[in-house]
Amino acid sequence: MLAAAAITPVVLQAAGAPNPPFTLTWTQGRCVKCQTAKELAGVELLSEQEAWGIGYDPPGETGSGDYVIVHSRDGGETWRELPSTYQHNGAPAVSFSDKRSGWLTFFDMNSAEGRLLQTNDGGIHWNRLPLRNRFFSAFQYLGQGTGYAVEFSPYKTPAHLLATRDYGQHWDSSPLPNDLKPGPMVFVNDRHGILAGCVGHDTVIARTFDRGRHWALTPLDLPPSGAAVNEGCGFEVDSLDLVDDQQGWLVVNQHVFGLDDNREISAVYRTADGGSTWMQVFEESNPESPQFFANLWFLNPRLGFIMKGIQSTGTQAFQEEIRWELLYTTDSGQTWQGTELPRAAGGCHQYHGGLACGSADFRLLKISPRQ
Repeated sequence: MLAAAAITPVVLQAAGAPNPPFTLTWTQGRCVKCQTAKELAGVELLSEQEAWGIGYDPPGETGSGDYVIVHSRDGGETWRELPSTYQHNGAPAVSFSDKRSGWLTFFDMNSAEGRLLQTNDGGIHWNRLPLRNRFFSAFQYLGQGTGYAVEFSPYKTPAHLLATRDYGQHWDSSPLPNDLKPGPMVFVNDRHGILAGCVGHDTVIARTFDRGRHWALTPLDLPPSGAAVNEGCGFEVDSLDLVDDQQGWLVVNQHVFGLDDNREISAVYRTADGGSTWMQVFEESNPESPQFFANLWFLNPRLGFIMKGIQSTGTQAFQEEIRWELLYTTDSGQTWQGTELPRAAGGCHQYHGGLACGSADFRLLKISPRQ
């Protein structure tokens, strides 16, 4: 069990240190002959030159809600769309174990099914894995032929975890706990994984230590809210990160609101025992300026980051009407400080000890710890 005295919950909105223990580097890129993408909604940087990302046409533009996989071979200066990965009203995703081996998934609108593809040569060739008539809500490729995918459809219950250890030639299918509506998933190795979701009105964390054959559920002790929840969960886990097989972090945001309730409660939780117990370590709520936590990542057990959006009151929640801050901690989440960003950045993934994030106008943000 995680001792209650080990972590003290804090509510903090600091101005930030003059010399934070990291650097922010922006690279202005461009998308060559792109038909869909207007910006980067996510980036997975595999080396200083090789990067995969999610191209996005944001709300308010022609063809809003359109996505496509994009690829760069020059460190984010130029990007090109990957043919046949266009998707409407839902983002495709990529997961690479190294710069040559990875998976991507997208929803094929012509066949009305999810597709899972694999490459072993850095994306020059892709082959479709033998899964048909599936709908994927999460997936992760660990490398050396091992990967996981969550199959979920509101028309087919329960959800299932699909696992392969031979490059997708054979799959094991294990049912997830009954009535679990799955969210983010992270496997720290080929046996131990955690999956966030909703059961009834409870926001829960499911954990497995045997490749998904058995699961244990832990409900989160959520902040009090005045909103009445008629269906589903009032809070959802929007970001989930495991540093190692013991230490992990997650972000929950309030998704259901009461009448005239302008607050948006966001909270951070930590586990120190592999996901068995979770303790809240950070919470923010400001009814005057609704705000939310977009993502959370830890580069090591002490240094972590949260992307925080602060919405101007009386406006719609479009990106250009939100002020963004990067919150960071250097003491495992006990205290947090913030530094303002000139624009939104999200869809971050770790690379070589740092983070790579996407932004509007094909800007690439690198967050690197100071040496």
